Amino acid sequence: MKNVLDLSRDLSDVVGYMPHKLWGFLIKHFICPITIVLFALGADENYSNAEGVVVGKTFGRYSGYPFTPYQIIGILCVCFVSFLFISSLILPQMYEVFDRSPEELIILEEHRKSLKASREASIETSRKTSIHAIQQANKQQTSIPESETEAGDDVAIEDIEGKHKTELWLNSLSTEG
Repeated sequence: MKNVLDLSRDLSDVVGYMPHKLWGFLIKHFICPITIVLFALGADENYSNAEGVVVGKTFGRYSGYPFTPYQIIGILCVCFVSFLFISSLILPQMYEVFDRSPEELIILEEHRKSLKASREASIETSRKTSIHAIQQANKQQTSIPESETEAGDDVAIEDIEGKHKTELWLNSLSTEG
């Protein structure tokens, strides 16, 4: 029961209040057996045609879909999954192809870490290059004497707005990294 109670506590952190013991009891000891009984009863139910004559069992007659190809595809999917499960119990060596040795896992982890480090270094380099370019542009804008501009006040206002936008952009870059 401990695992189910732990699960209900974890779920209650996400979904809100849950009666832990009641929910755990229902999931473990009530809902599963009731579902199995209902499935068995549904599988044993008789199927009648329009005249009321019993034709056969309901199992396998899902909403009147034709047996070929829809129901065959569903049955083959269940058979394939069952084969995979049972064969893994009987012949686990059949799946050794998918196993990785500890050495391979270590190499893959090191490769992943090096890719992450190079990606972070690339991002940092491009961020620094962008910051440097923006700072140079700001220096060039502020070094223009007011006498060379036609409307000095307009340039000053645009310069202040540009610096504010640059600061916002630099702040967003520093929070992303």
